[in-house]
Amino acid sequence: SDPNNPSSYDFVVTDNYLREIRSVGTAVYYRLGSKIEHGVKKYGTLPPRDNAKWADICAHIIAHYNEGWADGFRWDIQYWEIWNEPDLDPDDAANKECWGGTAAEFYEFYRTAATALKARFPHLKIGGPAVARVCPSDWLDGFLAALTRDGERVPLDFFSWHQYGTEPKALAAQQALVREKLNRAGYSATESICNEWNYVAGWTDKFIASVEAINGIKGAAYTAAGMCAAQHAGMDMLMYYDARPSVFNGLFDFYTMRPLKGYYPFLAFSELYALGNQVESHTDDPDLYAAAAVGDGG
Repeated sequence: SDPNNPSSYDFVVTDNYLREIRSVGTAVYYRLGSKIEHGVKKYGTLPPRDNAKWADICAHIIAHYNEGWADGFRWDIQYWEIWNEPDLDPDDAANKECWGGTAAEFYEFYRTAATALKARFPHLKIGGPAVARVCPSDWLDGFLAALTRDGERVPLDFFSWHQYGTEPKALAAQQALVREKLNRAGYSATESICNEWNYVAGWTDKFIASVEAINGIKGAAYTAAGMCAAQHAGMDMLMYYDARPSVFNGLFDFYTMRPLKGYYPFLAFSELYALGNQVESHTDDPDLYAAAAVGDGG
């Protein structure tokens, strides 16, 4: 297909999806690339046959939503993330779920895509790649080395990563590691964004217990503590996964959409945010978390 021909694209479903997001006042953070695929046959997670053409297609998608191309919009979407969890499976794994190639192939893919998109849209934030694991850091180290080899500095306006676990303090620890590695690689201005996080005690035998926790008071407490930990850690963004009808949604009941206990930490944090000024807070117990704010009027 010709990337320059509007008839090569089908925007209808995505247009509606983004319109719904915007209708409630939420900004769009757009992932360029597929979601995880658990099936035995993969479709969107296979490496592009032509990295430059893939970047060109993405440039037209951005133009559709920000520049009105192909009967599009002028929505000024700022964040454009390249891919999702390319580090989830090792190079020699079978049936890889997010990136069907090797780590080295992804590094080259990102280099091509990010360079092209930043050149076309220098005013937008181009980044990624939503890594599944900050620790161990071998994959991340290889990624940053590939972006800075031979004195280069491939565009990385934000670095995105995921964290599932049972300890809110792990969010702060991973943020500290990410910040240290970005700074060491010369990306001190790069934003650090945890754009998937939730309570998960295990993905196999403990998964059912994890889902039950997410939907109850334990999940709500974990969410509130995680927000406090991330606020103190200096993270640029923290995105809960997720608020769609799914087993990870601790905010709303799957069938009725009524608020669950996990909704209220978001309501409380929004009230702190509206006050605008964080003030010092601390607890004497390392397993208790707090954040506080004050308005301009005291």
